[in-house]
This record gives sequence, structure tokens and C-alpha cells, in this order.
Amino acid sequence: MAGQEELGNILLGLSYEQKQKTQQDVVQCINKYKNLRYREAFLIHDDGQESMMLCLGGTIPMNFKGTVYNIPVDIFVPRLYPLASPIVYVRPTSTMDVKPNSQVAMNGRVTIPFLSQWSQVQDLVTLCDLLSVSFGHSPPVYAKDPRRPTATAVATTTTTTPTSRVTSVSNPPPTYDTVVSPEEPDSRQVSSNKLTKKLQEHLEQFYTSIGKEMDAEYAKQAQLQKNKETIRLRQFEFEESVVVLEEQCKLASDSIKSLETWLDERKGNDDGELNLDQVIQPSDEASEKLLELVSETAAIDDTLFALDRALNQGAIELPAFLREVRKLSRQQFLHIAHSQKIVEHKKSDRPPKAHRK
Repeated sequence: MAGQEELGNILLGLSYEQKQKTQQDVVQCINKYKNLRYREAFLIHDDGQESMMLCLGGTIPMNFKGTVYNIPVDIFVPRLYPLASPIVYVRPTSTMDVKPNSQVAMNGRVTIPFLSQWSQVQDLVTLCDLLSVSFGHSPPVYAKDPRRPTATAVATTTTTTPTSRVTSVSNPPPTYDTVVSPEEPDSRQVSSNKLTKKLQEHLEQFYTSIGKEMDAEYAKQAQLQKNKETIRLRQFEFEESVVVLEEQCKLASDSIKSLETWLDERKGNDDGELNLDQVIQPSDEASEKLLELVSETAAIDDTLFALDRALNQGAIELPAFLREVRKLSRQQFLHIAHSQKIVEHKKSDRPPKAHRK
């Protein structure tokens, strides 16, 4: 627990965006690969910029020709992990040199397709598993020839001192002169290279397929979440509409009851029929005038219709028809204009409505 607390403090101090996920993956990795230790270390990028980040340093075992060898590595975990891929370097000891190939550069940088096609569903344990297999097919280091002059040390990408690198192992790495020679690769090496290439192609296809499937699932999840929010909003609107409709239904029911009571009170004939002439009475002089104008306008409409029908049946001559239509139309226009003025006047005299709280 103390180690995890220390790791958590390091990640917190380095401002890792997904601290919990990073801590979980690091703990799982060092639990499986006991020779790896975490620390803070500087990484010098290709553009000369320096970044302080978490580094897993130590050795990863590889099986070559029936013998287990320990390959020293540094695995830098970026602050955007797992969105950004780790950066892996092979760190040869003083008796080793890097053997550049399709998966390791001259400076020790590991460039396997798994890293170049990294996705956030991958993790450090899977990376170390793949490094162990890849190194077993094509060892990334070889033993220096003791007869040759000591070569210039390979440039490192960390500003920490060599003593800060954790490479404690249960057994020291065996000599690498029996592993691979940089001069003349044998037929086994050629076969190993072919096998490595096939493995890389298979892994590339596998992780590309997995990445596409995960992207599709994430897209479905995002759409489902969006639909969930839309349904929740529609449900809320529906519940509000139900409340409004219930209020309107109650209001309509009350209005119907009031209207029925009102009609019962105004039935004056013995047979129970409603006398409309007695029921509909204007409330003031303006309303009475408005009722008169509306009635005359409607009567003119009926007259115009009758004239049009008489013209079509030949009961009236065209000059007489035009004369009557012109006169009636003028009267109707004046009635409509007068009615609009009365309506506007009544609206201006209407007291303002009280605002609802």
C-alpha cells in the first residue's frame, strides 16, 4: 500500500490526466514483471524539449534458443496515457551494443507497430508481453567484441544518472556473444526475421480490427447517451403537457356546467326552446352598433350571392348587375371599416390583464 501511495503521489505531482488508470496499469505491470521499477525521469524529445514523466526501468525477459535473457529497457509513460503511447528504449549495459533492426533504432528507440498504432484500450502489461516475444525473435542487443576499441556510448534520452536506473534482477543477464553476431546472420536469424515480420503483420491487423470495433462501440455508446438525454427531455415535456391538458379539461368541464346552467336560466318558452333574441343582448351602445354592422355585412354577402346567381340564370341584365354590385360593395366596405374602428376603440378601453404569478 505504501508503494501505491508513493506512486499515486508521483502521478499527482506530474499532473497525469488519468491518474487512476495509469496507476492501475503500472501496478499490474510491475507485479507481473518483477524486475521493473518505477521512478521519475527526464525524457529529451527529438525537438530538444525535455519532459519529466514516470519511467519503468529494469529488464524484460526474452526466450532465445531455449535460454532466458534479460533485456534492459526504459519505458516512459506520457502524461496523456492511455491516450498517448508509451516511449520505449533499450538500454544496453557497458558490455552490450544495440543491434539496429526493423523494431529497434540505432539510439535504442523501440518502433514496433504496436506502439505506432496505439489506442487507449491497450495497456503496459500487453506492451511488455509483446516486447518479450519480439525480442525473443530478434534480440535487440549483442555483446561487444573485447578486441575492439570501446565504442562511444549510445546517447540516452534521460538526464538522470546511471545509478538512478533500476535493473535489479534475480540472475545477471548471460553473455550475448551466443545470442547474435552483428556480422553474419545465420539461416536461423533469417527465419526469425521472417517470423517476426509475420507476427508484426498479424498484430497490426489484430489491433487495427480491435481499434475499429472499439471506436464503433464508443460511437454507439455516445449515441445511446445522447438518445437517453433526448428521451428524458421528451418525458419531462410530456409530463408538463399532461398537467396542462388536465387543467384545460377541468376548465372545459367547468365551462360546460356553467353554460348549461346559464342556458337553463334563460329558457323562456313553455316548450323549453331558447329565445335567442332575448338571450343575445349588446352590453353597450358600441356593441349594439357593431352587431348591427356585422349583420348588415353578412346580409350584403347574401345579396351579392343572389345577384350573381340571377346574372347566371339571365334574370338580370349586366348593367343593372354591375350597378347594384358597385353600390353594395361600397356599403359593405364602409360597414367593415366602421366595425374595425369600433373593435379598436373597445380594445383601447379594455383594462390590462393581470399577470400570472
